[in-house]
Amino acid sequence: MKDSLYVVEPTGDHSEAARAIRISLLGVTRGKPATFLPDKSPDIAGQWKEWIDEWFLPVLAPKFLEVHQLASQFHIEEVAGVDLDLDRVLPNQLRSRSMQSASRLMEGNAEMKHHPEWARFVSRVERGELPGHALTLLALRSVLYHLALVPALTSYAWFEFHSGLSGCGIQHPDDKTELFLKIAPHLQLALPGGTDDHCRGDAVDGSGNSLHTI
Repeated sequence: MKDSLYVVEPTGDHSEAARAIRISLLGVTRGKPATFLPDKSPDIAGQWKEWIDEWFLPVLAPKFLEVHQLASQFHIEEVAGVDLDLDRVLPNQLRSRSMQSASRLMEGNAEMKHHPEWARFVSRVERGELPGHALTLLALRSVLYHLALVPALTSYAWFEFHSGLSGCGIQHPDDKTELFLKIAPHLQLALPGGTDDHCRGDAVDGSGNSLHTI
C-alpha cells in the first residue's frame, strides 16, 4: 500500500501495521476532516507540526490512550466519560468537525453494530446523550479489531492526516509519506512512560520495532 506508514517487525512482517492503516480508513468519507485541517498555504508541514504540538501530544493522544485502555477492559461507561471530557476541551470549530466526522464514521461502519460495545456507545450518541467524537470511535474500533496500542495510535494519526488533507482538497502531495512521518518521533513520547527515544530518527514501540515506510 503506497504512501502508508508501517511498523516494521524485526522479521520484516508489515501485516499488523498495514492492517491498522486499512482499518483507520474504513468508512471514511473524503472531505470530512476531524481536528486536523490545514489551509491551502504552502506550509502544510508547519501546520502538521503545529497540530502535533498543540493538539496531538497534549490532548488527543492521551484521550485516545484512555479510550483504548478502557475499551480493552469493556468499560464503555468510562469511555463515554472520556468522550465528554474531550468535548469540553475542544474549541467549537474542532468540536464541530470532529462530531461531523464521527457521524460519517458511524454511517460508514454500520456493520460494527454487531459488536455490543460499539452498539452501546453509538446508541447513546444517536440518542443525544454523548457528543460522539471521531477519536473516541476510532479508539474503540481499534480495540474491537484487536489492534495493539502502537499501530492503533498510528492509525488514528493517519486518519487525521488523510482526512485533513482531503478536507482541504490536497489529494496527492508529492511528499505525503515524508510529511506524515513528521509525527513518528512523537508516537513514543505520547505513550505512557514515553522516553527520550523521540530524539532519535525513528519512533519505537516497547519491543524495539521501528516506524518506517516501504
